[in-house]
Amino acid sequence: MPTISTFYGILIRRFFNDHAPPHFRARYAEFEATIDIDTLAIIEGQLPRRAGARHRSGRYAARRASQ
Repeated sequence: MPTISTFYGILIRRFFNDHAPPHFRARYAEFEATIDIDTLAIIEGQLPRRAGARHRSGRYAARRASQ
């Protein structure tokens, strides 16, 4: 899976033609979560509290990559 952004130790990854709903994956240490691009809700997995607030920045990186 291609990495489209890295910040604060969080990797943001996204496949282009992946299944619906539009989402990206965030990985932080041993944690991984699938996050809805529109609502920023965690669809699957989990992130620690410290990284959870920071994953919102990944929304913008994922949107830029999909345009």
